[in-house]
Amino acid sequence: AVVESLVLVAMLTLVVSHRLLNHMRLLAPEKSARFTPLRWAESFYSIAPVIMTRVLKFIGIDEDPLLLIIYFMAEGVDPNVNRERLLSPWVKAVNSQVLDGIE
Repeated sequence: AVVESLVLVAMLTLVVSHRLLNHMRLLAPEKSARFTPLRWAESFYSIAPVIMTRVLKFIGIDEDPLLLIIYFMAEGVDPNVNRERLLSPWVKAVNSQVLDGIE
């Protein structure tokens, strides 16, 4: 279900991006050829959070920073407390340097 959801979100993002690109090309036909796919992808990626905020506001979901904190506290903490990670020695060293004021 997760993979299917990610695929659907990717497809929806592609459709929205392509539709916006087509509208921009219609708005500025003299610059139509200069809206290259790579440049458009970078631009769309940069503005996607703003678009998402507007869509959420439009459907009645307000942006609440507390909601983000609650989400990250619930989802950001790894439930596998005792699992050894490949990068653990390096991450611990960097974290201890930051905590000691060395950076």
